[in-house]
Amino acid sequence: VNQQGDPASGGAGIGQGDNLSNVTQNGASTASVNQLANNPTDGFASNDSLILQNGDGSAADVSQTGDNNDSDVVQGARNDAVVSQNGDENISIVNQAADNDADVNQQGNLNSSDVQQSGDFLRASVDQIGDENESTITQTRRGGNAHVDQLGFSGKSDIQQIGENSSVGNSDNAAGLRQLAGSTNADSTIIQGGRRNSADVEQGGDLNSSLIRQNTAFLRSDFDSLNSANVDQLGDRNLSEIRQGEGDVDSAPPPSSGNIANVMQTGDDNQSFVDQSGMNNTANVTQSSNANLSTVTQGGTGNTATVNQ
Repeated sequence: VNQQGDPASGGAGIGQGDNLSNVTQNGASTASVNQLANNPTDGFASNDSLILQNGDGSAADVSQTGDNNDSDVVQGARNDAVVSQNGDENISIVNQAADNDADVNQQGNLNSSDVQQSGDFLRASVDQIGDENESTITQTRRGGNAHVDQLGFSGKSDIQQIGENSSVGNSDNAAGLRQLAGSTNADSTIIQGGRRNSADVEQGGDLNSSLIRQNTAFLRSDFDSLNSANVDQLGDRNLSEIRQGEGDVDSAPPPSSGNIANVMQTGDDNQSFVDQSGMNNTANVTQSSNANLSTVTQGGTGNTATVNQ
């Protein structure tokens, strides 16, 4: 634990150098905390770090530079968490159960990140540069992989993956939900709850919004489903909503199998809605001019829809 600030020490329970660090570990765990406070607060904690680890070689690395930053890392067994916050009033919460890997990097002010993972090597990477960004990643069990980049004011990203074999931009894909290019108020929500889902969203410009839902209901283990959605919005005030295979599945056929949807909107004030619940359907939507509306609904087998506006 390395803490620097002014004054050099505080009272009991207050911290040192205007920083406060609490570390509780069991079972060969390792923790590293580095905190640097820029402005004196008369001994009251500026940066606050909490690490709770339980067993089997979990590791946590927390670095905070600035003032009024808060980091909480709670881990079970065999987890790895790296948190880096540079700026003021950033908040990071990482809660992991077993065999998870989380990397949170926040550069700016008033950013917030909440990562919760359950088990079997779920991975999450959050990189927020700028001010007032929000990111929430919740992965429950098996195969989840999420990557988030955000830049700008009030950029918000909410990723939930509950089920098996989900992916939102893997470690080899740098565009696994990116809201960059000076984005402001970009809002993207991805909810996946089926088998072998994949989503890739990149937004630039102002006031863009994207919602992707894929196989959010329970799927029987013998059902085979493969969804893929790609959204690229580079204009202003664009809206894209993709829903593939939603429904309560038990004895009925799977709501979606092998569907692919691609949406690209480079103009302004465009709206695109794609809903595919059949099998082996493909939808491609490109809107490069302004104020366009596209609605694609496919529920059969082997359908292909192409929209160019």
